[in-house]
Amino acid sequence: MTPLRTGLLVLGAVLLLARLGSPALWQDESETALRAVSIQKTGLPRMALDGVLVSAQPSLAKYEGNADGVWIWNTWLPAYLTAMSFSVLGQTPFAARLPFVLCALVSL
Repeated sequence: MTPLRTGLLVLGAVLLLARLGSPALWQDESETALRAVSIQKTGLPRMALDGVLVSAQPSLAKYEGNADGVWIWNTWLPAYLTAMSFSVLGQTPFAARLPFVLCALVSL
């Protein structure tokens, strides 16, 4: 690896990892985290439900999950990566974001 590539990788790691767990999860991050928690409990990514509210948009709810409440709107890989991270590191914003930062670093 050339010095330039090494420098870019180190710079990317510093920028991507800085304050990774500091801000709270927002919108799509929190939906992915809630699906990851449902994977830990049931083995399947279910629509984000806290017992009272569903995180799906009311007009899109019928498209985001099937009749059993299993998430079908997009792929399951992000939720499973987050669930694995939660299993190792606990349920924190840092753990929710780390798999995606690692993917970004691999792409560098």
